[in-house]
Amino acid sequence: MWSDITDRLKNGEQLYGTMVRFIRDPGIANLLVNAGFDFMLIDMEHSVFSFETVADLIRVARGFGIPAIVRPPARVKYYMTRLLDAGANGLMIPMTETKEQAAEIREACYYRPIGKRGCAGTLGQTDFQQLDPQKSVECANQKNLIIAQIESERGVENIESIISVEGIGAVIIGPYDLSDSLGMLGQITSHEVCERIDRVVNACQKHGKISGIHTGNIEQLKYWKQKGMQLLAYHTDINFLYDSYIASIKHLKS
Repeated sequence: MWSDITDRLKNGEQLYGTMVRFIRDPGIANLLVNAGFDFMLIDMEHSVFSFETVADLIRVARGFGIPAIVRPPARVKYYMTRLLDAGANGLMIPMTETKEQAAEIREACYYRPIGKRGCAGTLGQTDFQQLDPQKSVECANQKNLIIAQIESERGVENIESIISVEGIGAVIIGPYDLSDSLGMLGQITSHEVCERIDRVVNACQKHGKISGIHTGNIEQLKYWKQKGMQLLAYHTDINFLYDSYIASIKHLKS
């Protein structure tokens, strides 16, 4: 019922995932499990997925045992609580930039005494079972992975205060938006971008927090893996399809 992703990260494992933002068929979860991925990111910020579609993706992911972490459309309590109620094993909150925003995330995503999330039983989070409410609340607070996505210069500058907030279990870098905030759109492997990412990794290691990155650059992913990042998300479903189509047609026409 409850994912072991937080336990695996605490044990020092490096986990590999990818982002789903185009394929609506819930069978994508089965494909990712068979391919060997450890988790899937479901994107609602840059997709047209409805809550019903995402709930279906989450349900099948839970059935196949692959943790589903959802990026909501925005840092809005209504979005975050609904996705957790639906059974998301975690959330990745976009464009987190300040300690105050991190505190808002904590209040929305955690039950008391950590936050102020409203209670509702017999939902996707408990696989529709009627559980002891106190046990359910404790398990959710312990097992759900709440991630602050750092995607701007301001977020990097405030990284230590962001990760000081109880309940922020990990941070994931969005290098593309980070490069944009520095006026270097797309230069995700530049010295300036890498220096900011390194600052985030060092802060997380200093404070015992998990760090990660989502990128379509596999060499960049391997580099930050060696630096100690644990949440390693590569590409999107669209990119995998596109790259495969291009390689195949080039081979056929050669």
